[in-house]
Amino acid sequence: MIANVRNRTSRSHCGVARARAFANPARVDARQGFTDATGHTLRDGGDDAQVIQAAINQAASMGGAAVYVGSGPLTFLSSLAWTQSGIDVLGDGPGSTVVTVAYSPNGDVIAIGSPSNNPGYCSVSQMEFALGAGYTQTSGALMHVTNGHDIVFEKIASWGTDDSHDFLAHYCVNGGPEQYITWLRDLEINPTHSQAGLAAITIGGGGLGGSEANEPQDTWIENVEIGGNGTANCGIALYNSGGCQLQDVAVTSCFMALATYPGSSQQVVNVFLDQFLGDGCRDRAFLIGTGGGQVASVHAINSWFSSTGINWQDHPEEGAGLTIGGDASAVIDSLSFTNCHLYSNWGHGAEILQFCENVDFIGCQLSGNSFGAPGTSSGLAIAATPTISGVSIIGGRANGKLWAGWPTVQQYGYNIGAGVGNVTIANVQAIGNLVDGINDQSG
Repeated sequence: MIANVRNRTSRSHCGVARARAFANPARVDARQGFTDATGHTLRDGGDDAQVIQAAINQAASMGGAAVYVGSGPLTFLSSLAWTQSGIDVLGDGPGSTVVTVAYSPNGDVIAIGSPSNNPGYCSVSQMEFALGAGYTQTSGALMHVTNGHDIVFEKIASWGTDDSHDFLAHYCVNGGPEQYITWLRDLEINPTHSQAGLAAITIGGGGLGGSEANEPQDTWIENVEIGGNGTANCGIALYNSGGCQLQDVAVTSCFMALATYPGSSQQVVNVFLDQFLGDGCRDRAFLIGTGGGQVASVHAINSWFSSTGINWQDHPEEGAGLTIGGDASAVIDSLSFTNCHLYSNWGHGAEILQFCENVDFIGCQLSGNSFGAPGTSSGLAIAATPTISGVSIIGGRANGKLWAGWPTVQQYGYNIGAGVGNVTIANVQAIGNLVDGINDQSG
C-alpha cells in the first residue's frame, strides 16, 4: 500500500496522524509590514495575494512559520506559491476570512511544491474562497499540492459562481517521487463546473498538471461535504492513487459522486470508504472504471449510493448507484462492499459490466431500485459475460420496494447473466420484486 514507508512508525491513520497539529510556533502577521507591488497593505484595495506572498517569503526565510492573514474580505488578483517546508497560511475561519479570486487564473491559485521540491508540514486553513462573477479558470486548481508530504487543507469553504465560472478543480493532489500523506478535512465544497472529466477533488492527475507518473500515497479525505448544485460533473476523481481513505464524506447533486479512472500506466489501489454518501447524483453515485490502468482493492463499509437519477427530469442516463467495469488490458480485482445501501436509484442498485473479478457484497441492501422505470432494472445486475468471475453475495436483501408505503419497482433482486463464473449467493432476502427474487443464469 505505502510506497514511502520511512515515517509510518510515527504516523498512523487512527493515531498521531489525525491529531497532528502542523501550525509552526513561529508567526508572521501578513497585516503588518507587507505590501503588494503598488504599496498597498492587506485589505487596502490592492492585490492581497501579493501581500500574503511577501509574508510567505518572509516565513520561508525564517525556516518556516505560520502566516496569519486575519479576518475580513480579501481580494486575490494573482496566485500564491511556495516550495519551502513549514509554511502555514491561516485565517479566522469561513465566513470571516473570505477570499474573492477576482481574476481568471491560467494556473493554480495556491500551489504547494513542485516535481523537484518536496515541502512538508504545510497547511492552508480557516478560510473561504470564491471565484468572482465573470471569471473563469483555464488551467490548474484552487489548491494544488505536487510532490509534498504532510500537507493539510482544513476548515475551508470554496465556491464557484455558476456553470461557466468555477475552479477547474477545488483541490488537486499530484504525485512525485516524495508525494505522500495529504489531509483534506473539514471542507465545504460547492462546485458548479459541468465540463466532463473535471472533479472538485482530483487525485493523481486528471489533466490538471504536475507529475502524474508517480501516484500520490496516503490521501485522507475526512469530514467533507460536496454539493454539486445540480451542475457539477464529479465530486471526487481518483486517477492515480495508493492508499486513499475517505471517511464521513457526502457528495450530492453532481453528475457522479465518486469515480476511479486510471489511465494507461496509472493505478488506483487500496481505496477505503467509511460512511461515504453519494446521493441525488445524475449518472452514477460510484463509478469504478478504468481507462487502461489498474484498479484493485477497493473497500466500502457503511456507505450509501442512492437516489441516483431520480431528481433529473431530462435524465438521459441510466442512473445506477454503483457501476463496475474494467477492460481487457486492466481487469478490476478485489472489491468489497459491507453493510452498504444501494437503493432508490433510477436504474440498478449495482451493476457489474465486464472484466472484473473477486467482488463481495456482504450484508448490503439493494432494494427499491429501478425507481425511474419500474420493472426494467434490478438490485444487483451482473452482465452475461465470461469476463466476470468470483462474485460473492452474502447476507443482505434486495427487495422490490424500499420500505412500507413505497411502490414495488425492481425487476429482480439479483439478476446474474449467463457465462459469469464462480458466483456465490447465501443467506439473502429477495422478496416482492416484480419478476423474481433471484434470476441466476450463471450455471
